[in-house]
Amino acid sequence: MTSTDEGGTPTLVQVAAAHYSQEALQRLAREAGVRLLRVDCFAGGDGALVRYYEQQGFTRDTAFAVPRVNDVDWPGQVLVQRL
Repeated sequence: MTSTDEGGTPTLVQVAAAHYSQEALQRLAREAGVRLLRVDCFAGGDGALVRYYEQQGFTRDTAFAVPRVNDVDWPGQVLVQRL
């Protein structure tokens, strides 16, 4: 989920796709004995994407920044969810 609407908020289609993917991933992870999921995402704008993942049961773990040439750093956030 890398693109957003003009306001920086994920579109409905992106949210639905992420939700479906998360449910499938959780099921597959549990079947494989995985106990911890990690996801990283864009943490800039108004923080809507980070809040979305928090609403899905993830908690913030590590903030990071990706340096870009001739531009401001790209802010990111790692979130985790225990299964």
